Amino acid sequence: MIKKIIVEFEKPIHGYWDGGAKSKGEFDCEIIKGGYEKHDKLKHHYKWGSFEFNFWFRLPPSKNPINQAVIYLKKHIKCPLNNEIKIHAE
Repeated sequence: MIKKIIVEFEKPIHGYWDGGAKSKGEFDCEIIKGGYEKHDKLKHHYKWGSFEFNFWFRLPPSKNPINQAVIYLKKHIKCPLNNEIKIHAE
């Protein structure tokens, strides 16, 4: 079963989201039938999203979707300098 991913910042930051600075948010996964964008021939794919961060992304199926999503988040969640980020599955 797919779990959720928790993203935590050492210091609260402002970003894509509304409502002030955030220091923590959850990404939940939904399995969607069919493909998306250039991956239109897939039988299913994963849609990850976070209301706290107002950020969603889609990934093709893989043997380890949690690791795939963590790698994606490390590349795409930007932090100001000197602000540590922790990403872990729960």
